[in-house]
Amino acid sequence: MKAVKILVPFRFEIDHKAVEFEPGIAELPDESVDAFIRAGYAALIEDEPAIKIVGNKATSKVKAVK
Repeated sequence: MKAVKILVPFRFEIDHKAVEFEPGIAELPDESVDAFIRAGYAALIEDEPAIKIVGNKATSKVKAVK
C-alpha cells in the first residue's frame, strides 16, 4: 500500500468490495497507484513539496548619495 493524496472523489473495488475515496490522504494498493496517478485521480505524497515558495520580491528603497 502506498500513501497518496486523492485529488477527486472516485470508487474503486478492493477485495471484491466497492470503496469510495474522497479528496484527502489515503492508501491505495501498489498495483493500482500508477493508473490513478496517470488518470489524474491521485498524486504521490513524496512528489509534492513540503513548503510552498512564494516569489515575493524584496522591496527596498535605495537613495542615491550626491
